[in-house]
Amino acid sequence: MSPACVNGSKCKAKGIFGKALDTSRGGRHKNTKKLSKRNVRESEHMLPMQVVKRLFPGARMDDEPAHSISYTMHRAGVSGAGGGISSTGSSHTAKGWAQHLVNQANQHGNAAMIRSVAVDTYNAALMSQQDLDQVLVQIQQVLQGHVDLGRITAAEMGDILNALFARRFG
Repeated sequence: MSPACVNGSKCKAKGIFGKALDTSRGGRHKNTKKLSKRNVRESEHMLPMQVVKRLFPGARMDDEPAHSISYTMHRAGVSGAGGGISSTGSSHTAKGWAQHLVNQANQHGNAAMIRSVAVDTYNAALMSQQDLDQVLVQIQQVLQGHVDLGRITAAEMGDILNALFARRFG
């Protein structure tokens, strides 16, 4: 979904500290899942598919914004709800998180809901000691996907990113 990359091709961008960041890890699920390797990397929809199906009928899993994250972050990154990224699986926690997100979208709008999943992703990266600059690039790519789908505005994406950057660098 990055204009600098074509359909998941490898691209490099310089991070705020001058290190190379891989921008091929974010985009549509049909591209990011190609980066998956059992017990190493997994394609993650920040917005759980059980939420997407309820709020955006007709959405296709392969077209949803996703990013390729480490297996550790996906399965063991202790987030706000506990036990890894909260959307993983069909556990009681995951179902409760999904219901919370649907309620949040219905009461406060999509931007509030998407901000919650972006924060959850950041928390999982922080707790599993991931490269936070890399994860922020991926969060931006997923957020851009939601802008492209008309779920949030570019200004709302900017507000979410500003909050995350303030937390990272503030």
